[in-house]
Amino acid sequence: MLAADSITSADRRRAISAASANATIWALGNGIISTALVTFLAYELGASVAQVAWILAAPQLAGVLRWFGPQILSRFRGHKLPCLSFYFASVIMLLLLPATAWPGVLPSKSISCSALVVCWCLYHLCEYLGTICLWSWFSVIVPRRYYGRFTGRRELWLNVGRLVGFVVTSGFDVWYRQQYGDAPLWPLRLALATGGALFMGASTIPLIWMIDAPVRAGASRLLAAGEALLKSEPLRRLLLYGICFSAANGVSYALSWSYVNKALGLSLSLVLGSIALMRLGQPLLSTWCGRIVDRFGCRGLMIVCQLIVALAPLLYLGGVWGYVASYVALIAYVGTNVSLAAMMMRIAGPKQASANFSVYFGLTGVVYAVSTLIDGYVANQLIPVEIRSSPEAYFPYFVVAWLLRSAAAIPLLFLLEPPIVAETRSNL
Repeated sequence: MLAADSITSADRRRAISAASANATIWALGNGIISTALVTFLAYELGASVAQVAWILAAPQLAGVLRWFGPQILSRFRGHKLPCLSFYFASVIMLLLLPATAWPGVLPSKSISCSALVVCWCLYHLCEYLGTICLWSWFSVIVPRRYYGRFTGRRELWLNVGRLVGFVVTSGFDVWYRQQYGDAPLWPLRLALATGGALFMGASTIPLIWMIDAPVRAGASRLLAAGEALLKSEPLRRLLLYGICFSAANGVSYALSWSYVNKALGLSLSLVLGSIALMRLGQPLLSTWCGRIVDRFGCRGLMIVCQLIVALAPLLYLGGVWGYVASYVALIAYVGTNVSLAAMMMRIAGPKQASANFSVYFGLTGVVYAVSTLIDGYVANQLIPVEIRSSPEAYFPYFVVAWLLRSAAAIPLLFLLEPPIVAETRSNL
């Protein structure tokens, strides 16, 4: 394994290309076996709004174990082995998901639904741990001054891959309905879930050929994830934003799936088509956002994008076309994603990148999960089953969600950004 200071420019360029290939293939699989597909599959098993809330929230609750990511990573000399191990384990969990949901494998639909939640949860736990290792790996290989453009380029390929995945799934959904009419949809959805899992497994191949990098000394001290929070004022302020946005994001999220399924009666192909529209717009902006981050910083871009993203639940009030329009607003997520990754890499540097990522996504994931579960419980109590087919019953919740998501932009005014590293003429 090479030492960090012996990694050449050619090694870095090959690694960045491998990272792009990994992002594209992984996102293709992720676009096929999406949250939308799993949620529709859960409805096939008779899931309630509260159970759907668990499908949305359980992965985030399990994700708090990502706090152990830096400690696990510190037990290895390099990043490649733990990263690949966690990603392989996540693929196994995904392959078990359609197997347990297949009718007759388990005694009842309720047990199958519970098994689906468990597999989905364990998949996310393994995938999250692998992602912590992966971003720590990137922080060593990629020069600091290119963090913004690197995250923008990776976001580009993630969105391209997901877009293709959504189009493939939507195409099969339309074809299946035309060919088989009113036949049950679960065989198609289980087949798509299996195919998506296999693509995500194939995404690890580019990482096998990517140059390894040693775990930095900061991670090898077994730094507790909480210590990163205590030592970093910029991270604490960024985390305050993440907590506020995650809490606001959970409001009406489980309910929105009931709205789509019960009130609007949308097909999976239309839902994925709307998401694909968002993914089509995001690649067009991702590299541009990366340049803005490298030149001007993250805060201004994050504020603008947050206010645009907040419009999404309000647009639901427009019915079917309002639902489609909400995903046009969600294109602005690209600026948030690029800025957030670059901001955390700048705050941490190579030594503490894994700790900072685990702290941020662990805590914000728990907040989002709790908010989603509360939302699901409130929906079950305040919107009885007999009126869930009426769009008007959902309107107050979407207005509240818009107000809360808009208010989440306030903490962004107080972010502390590290100095932007000056551009040089040196190559990667």
